[in-house]
Amino acid sequence: MSIPSFVTIGPITLHFYGLMYAMAAVCAYFLTRFVARKKQSLLTGDNITDVIFWTMLGGVIGGRLFYALVYNPQVYLADPLQILQVWKGGMSIHGGLLGGFFGALLAAKIIKRPLAEIADIFLPALALGLAFGRLGNFVNGELVGRPTDLPWGMDFGDGLQRHPSQLYAVIKDVLLCAIFLVLLFRVHWRPGVLSGLFLSCYAILRFLVEFFRAPDPQLGLLALGLSMGQWLSVVLFIVGVGVMTLYKYAMPRR
Repeated sequence: MSIPSFVTIGPITLHFYGLMYAMAAVCAYFLTRFVARKKQSLLTGDNITDVIFWTMLGGVIGGRLFYALVYNPQVYLADPLQILQVWKGGMSIHGGLLGGFFGALLAAKIIKRPLAEIADIFLPALALGLAFGRLGNFVNGELVGRPTDLPWGMDFGDGLQRHPSQLYAVIKDVLLCAIFLVLLFRVHWRPGVLSGLFLSCYAILRFLVEFFRAPDPQLGLLALGLSMGQWLSVVLFIVGVGVMTLYKYAMPRR
């Protein structure tokens, strides 16, 4: 399947998915600047740029490696150089979150700010960035939904009417963005607790959306009729609860 392009300038072709990454970075910057000012954070514009760069880099690396090793190891271990061909698709959100965590950890050391503070302030931007990514999936016609008879079913090229599960995911992520904007401004949280809550809420909503998304063809449905994405979301939910507990009861106040 060819990936839709946005514009071609000479030998250079800009794909729509790349445009979504760029828009996610720009929106993350301005949204986080707004949140930081409202929260009277000491994060500067340069700090925010550093965090966006390292978290996006870590997210892309983590998402690609995780997909290669967990979702399709037989292909990528046979030809590891294919891992570098990110333009051909194949990313994992769960791996992206893991890689983004390490990127944020590095950024926190560079700008000398607590990781929990950075993570909490970036939550709305993270959710919005995930929404842009799923919109890119929709335009590319990838990660399609399961067959449906509902009137809004769409044909993604195989002659079947399918759930536009990518758009369900967009709605999920925009909803998370709005909810966590409200929670950041209306409720006082110990640093880090909100990040754990975000992980758990994302995991629950992702688990539900997966019921409408077609399972990865090379994996199919796994134990209990759940997809790989659902089982990973169970793990992510447990991690989120652990983070909430850690920062609420174990970490000292700053």
